[in-house]
Amino acid sequence: MKYQKKNATVKAHQWKKNGDYPGDQVYNYLDELENLQESEGKIVKKYYTKDLDDDFTVCNVCNQYMYSHGWLPYNFDGLLICPGDFIVTNPDNTYTIMRENEFLNEYESINEDYHAGYLEGKREVLESIQLISFWMSHDLSIIDNVNKLLTYILSD
Repeated sequence: MKYQKKNATVKAHQWKKNGDYPGDQVYNYLDELENLQESEGKIVKKYYTKDLDDDFTVCNVCNQYMYSHGWLPYNFDGLLICPGDFIVTNPDNTYTIMRENEFLNEYESINEDYHAGYLEGKREVLESIQLISFWMSHDLSIIDNVNKLLTYILSD
């Protein structure tokens, strides 16, 4: 999904759980004890540090258990992702993690289907005007049809 900030448009996805980030390709498998397990995402990994955290360690940022968090390997370190955080892909393909309230205060959603349809419509209108201009240079009687077409286009 795309979001817009004043003069910038960025790609961002709200991460809620393992596997919901685009391209993560999570799958189920049986472990060595025949228990059904879920793989970690290819992009956002499961957060865990067995030597520091157990299943009941609580995050000091969001107050949720650490096992429900994600980890985005990044540069030499990584970025901790709380459930509900937005992962913003910057224009230089770097990432920024933003808390939900911070993100929603700065960005607004763009309806990509509407935006794509709008741009396609503009392209079609431009092509039509170019074609009409060509025909007008050869036949002046087409002006009435041009006026009808433009009235129809502008009525939406």
